[in-house]
Amino acid sequence: MAQPPPPQGPPMFGPMALLALARDNKADEIELAVQRGHPVELCNQMGQTALHIAALWGNLESIETLVRLGADPNTENVRGATALHMAAAAKKNAKAACELLLKLGADKEIYDVTGRQPYEHADQDDVRVLLD
Repeated sequence: MAQPPPPQGPPMFGPMALLALARDNKADEIELAVQRGHPVELCNQMGQTALHIAALWGNLESIETLVRLGADPNTENVRGATALHMAAAAKKNAKAACELLLKLGADKEIYDVTGRQPYEHADQDDVRVLLD
């Protein structure tokens, strides 16, 4: 006889779930995870926070949600890169992500450990102009 499926409760979030949710642009679930106690500034071994990940993927809704929940747009990873450095190099929504981060307080003058500012990570001319 087959066992019934386990009851469906609220979603459970592991320690690094916030980063995966940011990658997948699941802003509502990000909000729920933070409300349940997940630190918004939690980072991986590279020092990347959920905001770094959301910016790298050009996920505008997640960027906005994370900053509203307390993520600092100027937090640096182990290479000195901020979310703005990541957004500048994004393959999707790079300009929109950079514009949003600037509006939310990102500093375009921060240098990473290689001495590069966000505009120097940009592949697109319009992003370079915006950040220069």
